[in-house]
Amino acid sequence: MKKFLPIVIFLMAFSGFLSSMLIRDVFISSAEQLSSKSSEFKLYKDLYAKGEFKLLDGSKLKLADIKTNLVIMNFWAGWCVPCILEFKTLSPFMERYQDKITFVGINGDDDEPAKVVKEMTKKHKLIFKNVLDPKSKISDQFMISTYPHSIIFLKGEPVMVFKKIHDFMSKDFLLQIENYLKVK
Repeated sequence: MKKFLPIVIFLMAFSGFLSSMLIRDVFISSAEQLSSKSSEFKLYKDLYAKGEFKLLDGSKLKLADIKTNLVIMNFWAGWCVPCILEFKTLSPFMERYQDKITFVGINGDDDEPAKVVKEMTKKHKLIFKNVLDPKSKISDQFMISTYPHSIIFLKGEPVMVFKKIHDFMSKDFLLQIENYLKVK
């Protein structure tokens, strides 16, 4: 037993060291994520305040002039399978809240984007105000690297971000939206 004592002590010390490193990494990672989220939200807020887009119909949309408390910006493309799958819940969500929320679609197609948007709008019953972004200028400003990507603003402040397909009709999400709609 005495000859195994140094090995046992070493293993216990090593296990303690690994545990402390793991705990340290979890706390540092959480802090980095919060910092990253904070800077991301600040960027979104700043871009929202000065955001002005030319819509597909030729009219202009200035985000700061939108009257609804909630604005949802959805970055999507016609070639993006998850985007199309997301429309299955986004479309009924938009229909349900069309009088209370402003929806802005930022389309990233680079090959005949106007045609793609018109086809997708008709096929999936989308009620977006659509902005064409064929050269990804808007997506780059918002640091969007994947589609779909949705940013939800409450009175110009980003409150939620979804960087992948999202179920817009989930009970938890609808409850959160209802709470946001009550904000005066």
